[in-house]
Amino acid sequence: LNELACRYVAERLPLEDIYPAVKFELERLEQAPLPDSLRKLAGIAWFKLYVSTTFDNLLWQAVDNVRQRGDRLTHAAAFALNDRQDLPAQLSKLQRPVVYHGRGNAPMLTIRRAAARGTTDFGWLDSKHTFSFGDYADPQHHNFRTLRVINDDRVAAGQGFGTHPHRDMEIFTWVLSGELAHKDSMGTGATIRAGEWQAMSAGTGVSHSEFNPSPTVPVHLLQMWITPAKRGLTPQYQQQAFDPPPGTWQTTLSPDGRDGSMVIHQDAVIRTATLTATPLAHALAPGRGAWLHVATGTATVNGIALQAGDAVAAEGEPDLTLTGDGRVVLFDLG
Repeated sequence: LNELACRYVAERLPLEDIYPAVKFELERLEQAPLPDSLRKLAGIAWFKLYVSTTFDNLLWQAVDNVRQRGDRLTHAAAFALNDRQDLPAQLSKLQRPVVYHGRGNAPMLTIRRAAARGTTDFGWLDSKHTFSFGDYADPQHHNFRTLRVINDDRVAAGQGFGTHPHRDMEIFTWVLSGELAHKDSMGTGATIRAGEWQAMSAGTGVSHSEFNPSPTVPVHLLQMWITPAKRGLTPQYQQQAFDPPPGTWQTTLSPDGRDGSMVIHQDAVIRTATLTATPLAHALAPGRGAWLHVATGTATVNGIALQAGDAVAAEGEPDLTLTGDGRVVLFDLG
């Protein structure tokens, strides 16, 4: 079941293509004389696949709702097998409610503290993961709507990421300090300097490398991923410098290139700002959600104090009001 889940994510297979195999494995699970611990793990793998693919933005908290319930997990999995559309009703019978993103919920702000993020430390790389990434897997923090990755990376001088492939993902990087050299299979060779943004649509497939060209100075960057609105796009590279006045919003990516921004192939608008003591507001249209990440410094969002690396998710909120001295990036997502 876990292998099927990994194949779904890695190969972006339609759920219908692997559902017969999932059904077969779940039936084996129901019949096998397994210890409760293994049955529970298998059930978690099933729900990891099912919850992450079938219902739009059903939070991975559903996994936590069932993984500690023993027989209830098996029963809920059986219900899901017999009637896929009945899963929300079955999950609602468990001890804690399933939370959906938006869709008319009461206003809600959820804080994601920097200290709670995942960590990868290779010596030359110190990376903090807001969402599941690499060996860091957190069912409750796998994504927010179409926002899949925020990695807060510090790369040592003269070090970097070797050539590696991507496909069907919108990948963008904000260099906060230092420089990052980029090469890719599209023939691009560029250096992204502090304050600049790079955006790469992986589409049908692209390979690239990222390297700190300085012999003495580390580079600090945010790398962010958003799932595209459709697969199979033509790979594309964009790079742009932004230097907005403090206390104002700068749109860096949007579907239509508004305000001189780069283009992203998703219903998402990404904005940055350097905060001041003067309140800066962002209005959220009904049905949209926002994720605000503090890149450097401090911020206060609707009265909530945040430090560098902290983030806040907003669902059902009409607006966000910010003050502080930090640099922030805001994702306004459909």
